[in-house]
Formats: sequence, structure tokens, C-alpha cells
Amino acid sequence: MSSYVFGWYFSLLGLGASVVAEPYSIFGKEGFVADRWKLAPGLLTIALALWSVFHYLPYPMHSMCVAHRLVQVQRTELLDLVEKQQQKYREILTPDKRVYVIAQRSSGGEWFLANYALMPAYTVKTFGGGYFVDEEKMSRRDEDAVLGRYYTVAHPDNFSEFLRKNEVDFIYLFAVDEYIYQEFAQMFTDGMEGYSDGSTYLYAVHDLGDRMEFVPFFSSEHYRELVESWGTT
Repeated sequence: MSSYVFGWYFSLLGLGASVVAEPYSIFGKEGFVADRWKLAPGLLTIALALWSVFHYLPYPMHSMCVAHRLVQVQRTELLDLVEKQQQKYREILTPDKRVYVIAQRSSGGEWFLANYALMPAYTVKTFGGGYFVDEEKMSRRDEDAVLGRYYTVAHPDNFSEFLRKNEVDFIYLFAVDEYIYQEFAQMFTDGMEGYSDGSTYLYAVHDLGDRMEFVPFFSSEHYRELVESWGTT
């Protein structure tokens, strides 16, 4: 259950407790004091209903405003993986570290959820709309009324330039598609094998000067060893 939901949940319980415990009139209506006990069961029922929804539903729906549009995002096992990775690498996902999240076929909501889950590390804003496509698909963006606005022509060269400009330390693979495998697997030193077999979703960004590469690591200590071998901090 998120801290946001916890806040509303306990606020509601606190309101219920104050209504039942304190003998004062509400909204200045003296006659309402006698009815305060009638509010308690209703408030308790609402509180229990909220708790049940967010406790027993594994993946509740989140609504948020993205690019001036209200979108709904289903909390899935992918977000659970982000949180697990953050816990695993919390020693190195510090406020001075910058992460780029690749989330294909997304309206932007998943980026916001991943951004929250990866804190305190800083999540860099998306390259363009964040949905990487080729020129041919870009020319047909109007055919996709939902995701077409997020299409961005991306390839290793312009993406590397973006990462270098924004001093990105890590790549997090939230959700990929065939285009990422076809065009970007070459940038991953393991050919994205770590992502494919589920052993890692977080990659270290290594700037070789003429190109960028993404290197898998499997512990915070492993990452520190990589950075030391590169002679960077």
C-alpha cells in the first residue's frame, strides 16, 4: 500500500475517532452532535473498504495527469520488480545518481510510477515522448490515437548523445519490445541477456567516447568494482 493511500486511510480513521470522541457540534449545527454516533459505523465501513481494496487487490489502478491528459495505469508485477531492484541496489541508487527508464508502449504513467519507486535516485525525463520507434512507424503515428503522440525516432547514436548530455548513470529496462531488441541490444554488453532471463533490469552506463555501452551488474559491490575498473566515480 502506497504512502499516499496510507495517508488518506489514517486521516479517515482520525476523523472518525474525533467525531465519536469529542462532544462538539459539526458545521455549527447544534442538533448534529447527537448524531455523531451514527457517523462512526459509516466511517469505519469506508476505512475497511479502502483497506480491503488496496490490501487484497494485487495491482490497483492509478490515475494521473500526463501531458495534460488523464491516464490510468495498472500497477503490475513490472512495478514490483522496480521496487525490488531499488531495495537490492539502494546503496548505489543515491540522490546524485541519474537513471533513464525505458518503458515501451507506455502513455507515460509507468514512467511516473517507476520514477517514484527508484527514489532517491533521480529519474531523467524521457528522450522525446519516450516510446522509441523507427522512421517508418513514426510516419504512421496518426494511426495510433493513444500512443502515437509519444513516438520518438531513436537509435543508438541519438540516444547515446542524449544520455551523455544528461549524464545518465543507469539504464532501467521497465518494458521493452522488438524494436529495442533489434536496435539497442548491441549497446548492452550481454546482449540484454540479463533482462531476458530476469537476472537484472538495471544496467550501468559506460561512456567509451565514441560510443556508449550498458553493462549488467548483480550487486552494489559489483557496480563499484566496475566503476573502479573504468577509472570513474
